Amino acid sequence: MKRGSVKKIVAVLSIAVVAVVMLITCPSKDVHCEAVSDEVTDAAMESLSASSAFGSLSPLAGILMPSIVESLVVTQLRVKNLFLFSVGYVNYGGKKNPVSVGLFGHVFVFGRDKIKRAIMGMEDSFFDDKGRYDNLEKSEGPQLDEEGNVVR
Repeated sequence: MKRGSVKKIVAVLSIAVVAVVMLITCPSKDVHCEAVSDEVTDAAMESLSASSAFGSLSPLAGILMPSIVESLVVTQLRVKNLFLFSVGYVNYGGKKNPVSVGLFGHVFVFGRDKIKRAIMGMEDSFFDDKGRYDNLEKSEGPQLDEEGNVVR
């Protein structure tokens, strides 16, 4: 055998071995759900603890948040198995938005900052920059005094 043909055989066998390993270790939907749930829960807890409006609820949220997020992720996350790797995505705004990629038995969730911005974006419409509800005076709901207490 020529030296060049041996190198080609070794290269082809190496690629085949890597492909088989990728095929065997391609993460399932359950693994994607767990990874995405962990990221969303962590981002939500960071946002919640940073918000002074919900600071006192942090212990309760720490107990309830993971199960709520997991339930939401399980129902909303779709995973497409592409044999060598898998992609997790959610449908939002009529588009498939990729949120994770799984290969070699691990799921990489991208967009942690995007998740945090989305969570903070939800808060922006309800809370001012200090975490206080800023729409009470404009609404027909309860009125607040200077200290943030409900005026009866």
